[in-house]
Amino acid sequence: LKADWLYVTNAVDWNGCHGAIRQALLEAFALHKSLGVQQTLFAMGEAALGAAVRARDGRGAPTVLEHRVPEFFGLRRPLDVTNALYRGRLPQRRLLELSPLVFEVAGKSDDVARSIVDRLADEVAVMALAMLRRLHLLRSDADVVLAGGVFRTEDRPFYARIAARVASAAPHARALRLLLDGLRVLLDAPALRSLPACHA
Repeated sequence: LKADWLYVTNAVDWNGCHGAIRQALLEAFALHKSLGVQQTLFAMGEAALGAAVRARDGRGAPTVLEHRVPEFFGLRRPLDVTNALYRGRLPQRRLLELSPLVFEVAGKSDDVARSIVDRLADEVAVMALAMLRRLHLLRSDADVVLAGGVFRTEDRPFYARIAARVASAAPHARALRLLLDGLRVLLDAPALRSLPACHA
């Protein structure tokens, strides 16, 4: 991202203006709806339903998602959710709503749910690194700002994995989580890895 601006006078608090402009850019580009993240959340919901179906019919590993996914939609079995989607009684977009449930189950030591969360973290890191690479910032101390509904979770292993993946290719970049009140929290991978997993 390249931004240019003009000053109408030389009597300017240069540092203050730079900070205000940077904040405006962060709010404009970090807080807008990201199609990439939306698609990733949809894939997360699909993965949760798929894991529930496979656990039910014996093809997959046991997971609490087998019961929690249909319960979320007020249904009895994972197959009931699949049928409701196929027949149009349940809109496909509602699979997006499963992401908080997957985080919750992952936080309770469910290996299947954790693997889904890990795949999401990897995808977020890949998107961040792709942007840094396109902007030629892999060797810079750029801020990687994580913002959006999915980052409301307090799942520490999720953030630790993102930070570690970003640091592996952009060692000087900082992964930051943008909170609802505008505060940014630094994600320090080693510190986060030393903390226990969150439990809902």
